[in-house]
Amino acid sequence: MLTYPYATDEAGGIVHISDAEKIHSYYCTGCNKPMVCRQGKKREWHFAHKAAQEVCSWESVLHKQAKHLIEQSFKFAQKNRQPYFIHLSCDTCENNYISGNIASGCSDVILEKSVVDNTRSDVVFIEKNSNRYLIVEVVVEHALEPETEARYRAAGHPVFILELDDFCQLRELEKQIVIHKALNTKTTICKKCKEKEEEWEKQRHLVESELHRLSTRIPAESKGFRHWDKDKYGNSMFPSTKEKVFANAKVLCELGFRQHNPQKPWSFSFYTHWGTIYAHLGGTDVIPIWEDTTPMLHGIGADGQSSELQRLVFDVAYKKMEAAGIELRTSFYFRMI
Repeated sequence: MLTYPYATDEAGGIVHISDAEKIHSYYCTGCNKPMVCRQGKKREWHFAHKAAQEVCSWESVLHKQAKHLIEQSFKFAQKNRQPYFIHLSCDTCENNYISGNIASGCSDVILEKSVVDNTRSDVVFIEKNSNRYLIVEVVVEHALEPETEARYRAAGHPVFILELDDFCQLRELEKQIVIHKALNTKTTICKKCKEKEEEWEKQRHLVESELHRLSTRIPAESKGFRHWDKDKYGNSMFPSTKEKVFANAKVLCELGFRQHNPQKPWSFSFYTHWGTIYAHLGGTDVIPIWEDTTPMLHGIGADGQSSELQRLVFDVAYKKMEAAGIELRTSFYFRMI
């Protein structure tokens, strides 16, 4: 037998089982038949249909109770001058919410009202000093029909889609409405993400300056390889594939480039020059002609540049190099300290 945490009282209000009193009568919100108050010590408290009664659809009950709870909670908040919020999850981070107090922003709420042609909306809030409506559609099991969504988009009214699949979600509706999808809303990002976007705008000129400088150094096309027999200082190199650990070493990094699909084998190689150990990760027998790229990226990582700014500049540089058939190779320098 299906059990419910909510039922309808004699006055038509929605009551939670924890607030129910056996001196009152309660009815199923779906079929309007009498319900029994189960408030024992062994099982979780609940309302249940009387024995031998035909049980109605739980989807229908959940849908109807959600609508009436929203209406009831909104009116209670207005009467007691309390807030009743709609929270919309941020499109960018999906963790934070954009919130609006509809108890102060709306004058009334109506259930099952038609404000869009050929569509009866579940819950309609009427904004104060405006002819605009805020619509809440309660969705249980099945998503909003594409035709209905299209009509809402064309009408332009803000529509908040509340998705439910369990009665335990109803308790939250007494305090607030948490939405994860909306139509025709102007604000879809939270304050934190908006501040981040504004900070990006402030740094945009820095990004553009860096990219302009990079564009003069990034090759327009891939170049061939030459034999890797000497380093860029003209010293002979004897690559070794032995793995080695350098204690008390300071790790520096220089960026270089190689073409896609470099010659095998892949290995970790190193050599020593004037107390500095040069280690290259990549193909050990070939390096590109266009090898000395440190000046090109000079300044990235300097004081005052955020990690987000550096990452954006590098991302754009990578995309340009990929388009040219060029791939980054990193050389690590271990300087003994």
